[in-house]
Amino acid sequence: MIRELGQPVSAIDLEEDSVIAGGWDGALRKWNGDGDLIWKAQCSDRIESILRIEDLVVVTSGLHISCLKDGEILWSEALEGSADLLAFHNGKIIATSSVYDIEHGDFMESAIWRFSLEGDLLNVERMDERPWFLDSNDKLLLGLGRPKCGILVDGEHQNLPTDSPVTCGLYGRENVLFGHANGLITSLKGEIISEESSSIESIACVEKGFVAALESGVVAKTPDSNRFGKHQENKLQPRLQDSTTCIGVVVGILAAVRSK
Repeated sequence: MIRELGQPVSAIDLEEDSVIAGGWDGALRKWNGDGDLIWKAQCSDRIESILRIEDLVVVTSGLHISCLKDGEILWSEALEGSADLLAFHNGKIIATSSVYDIEHGDFMESAIWRFSLEGDLLNVERMDERPWFLDSNDKLLLGLGRPKCGILVDGEHQNLPTDSPVTCGLYGRENVLFGHANGLITSLKGEIISEESSSIESIACVEKGFVAALESGVVAKTPDSNRFGKHQENKLQPRLQDSTTCIGVVVGILAAVRSK
């Protein structure tokens, strides 16, 4: 099936029975598993992240964090700089924001915001590093950029095996992986999992391990870091192409929920 968002897709959230897609101009739509439109909404700017909390949908959109229910915006709050990542931890909505300095070509300040489900700002913590990865399981994890790099685990700084900035991460079944600007993939356990030729852009889980998207292509890895496929110039090798993987599902839906 093909469903139209009407603008380029900037974020997507997939569950077994539904998909939510957000666009570069703030469009937000939810379809069920049969492709029927459940609801649609218009936010203030490009949708950066989508978070589901039972029947609520929280998004970061431009400078704002917004909470919706059944397509209706219940509340929206402005952050400082661009609104980036989202997580739900200990009953609170966690959001990150960052301020970009055009003159220096880098991020100059970031913040971690905590909101109640009703939209009350509980506290904000400012720092020099921009978080590039945010996730919550039993602990709240943030992967940091310059200058400190490393990670925050429930607010406590922890070094990783490299001092290169964290660029992305993956909360897996047995471990947490972090991609770095220097091409390393490390773990929360302090291991160097893999060393690649260029910066790690994103990591996704697959049946055989994980797939890391690089600036130079996509490299598929098994849990023990043995390479089983490589993607260069948009051509997948057969073993990766034939695999039923979560990244393949996401790519398929991104292609289906396309702009006109």
